[in-house]
Amino acid sequence: MRTFFFVAVSLSAVVSCSAQKNSYKFYNKNKLELATFESINDSSIVFKNTIEKAKVLKYINAFFAGTDMDVIDEVYLDLKSDVVKYLILKGKTKTNTNLTVALPIKLRPENIGSKDMIYAYVIEPDPGESGHTCAGVGCSCCRFLKNSQGQIAGCECYQTERCTYQTNGYCNHTISTGTQ
Repeated sequence: MRTFFFVAVSLSAVVSCSAQKNSYKFYNKNKLELATFESINDSSIVFKNTIEKAKVLKYINAFFAGTDMDVIDEVYLDLKSDVVKYLILKGKTKTNTNLTVALPIKLRPENIGSKDMIYAYVIEPDPGESGHTCAGVGCSCCRFLKNSQGQIAGCECYQTERCTYQTNGYCNHTISTGTQ
């Protein structure tokens, strides 16, 4: 069964030199709000409160059956491709395995109008795309690999100052249509 979720994005812009503030509302298929995020840069977003993390974890674990995600460390939007866009969550499972998940989304603008020029964007599930997971084995950081159209085609282990991997470390890539 296909899982549906909704994220509404509110953008507030004041006609001046002040920075634009983004607020994102994440909804499930029944349009019940699960969480509110705030932007911290062009793509990274953070939870407004920790109670909402539990709701999103429950949703992720239902969508990606068997993942057992226990901690969400990072959340961001991947909106670079014209073909497919993703809501990305990075965290850890109950067995302390690093896990990255990608939910395919579609962005639909909706002008709700106001004197402050507030625009709302609804992010809906993309029925033409599947969700993806990337779990590290002997690797502390995994990232998705994309094809030329911007669709996720796999994942890889990578190393930075905070990310390490063993000689034979790798990342498992799985594809899901959702089970919720």
